[in-house]
Amino acid sequence: MTNHDRFKKSVPPSRNRRKKDRRTEELARRRRSRLKLEKLRLERLESRVVLATTVTELSSLTLQPSDALMITIGGPLAGNPDGGTDTDGYDQVRVANNAALGGTLRVALANDYVPAVGTTFDVLNVGGTLSGRFAGAEGMFSFPSGDRFFKLVESNDGKSLSLEVAATPGGVSFAPSTSAVGDAFATFLNDDYFPTATQASFTGSISTPGFVDLAGSFTFEENGASITAASSDASVFMGTAYGTDRET
Repeated sequence: MTNHDRFKKSVPPSRNRRKKDRRTEELARRRRSRLKLEKLRLERLESRVVLATTVTELSSLTLQPSDALMITIGGPLAGNPDGGTDTDGYDQVRVANNAALGGTLRVALANDYVPAVGTTFDVLNVGGTLSGRFAGAEGMFSFPSGDRFFKLVESNDGKSLSLEVAATPGGVSFAPSTSAVGDAFATFLNDDYFPTATQASFTGSISTPGFVDLAGSFTFEENGASITAASSDASVFMGTAYGTDRET
């Protein structure tokens, strides 16, 4: 090594070189984040909340008791139909192999969409074996009219799960006092999927438009093929335009 080399000063990188290095580092960071996201969506789900967006394809699915599967329904077709908005379809999860369910199913209506009674949404398809069940569900009684709810239906071959819009008993309108009360009542109405939910407490109003309106606290109980209701503090109104200045 010559004296010239020994005492040669280091030259700092140019401004353009520093900008280029920073940009390269930022692109690499974004790529790592994108790959991590794809791994979470397409392989083993490490996130405790599965955010289903349009049609989500997974190799396998295992939901723990603390997990939640979120399904948004804004239209009659799965995914994001061409020519519409981002919320005019509904979320669907497709699992290539096995799926083990648990935790909570969360359902939300979007896009001001109110599906008619009888409409079915195929929200989960499994190529392998579908095992387990959701321990609970939220948003199943979120219809503004209060005369319908989402019914969980498992296919006969055990490879798919759908949400069917069903009418309330007798077509009566229910207005729960809180969303939690509505969730509990919808779970009770889903006795085929949640067989242990044979009784439900309900606080709010119950009405048959143009005939009778009830308000208070109620207890519903399943007795074979029928449902009975009891209340000790309900108020009763018979007529039309309940709660307005046009009551008759």
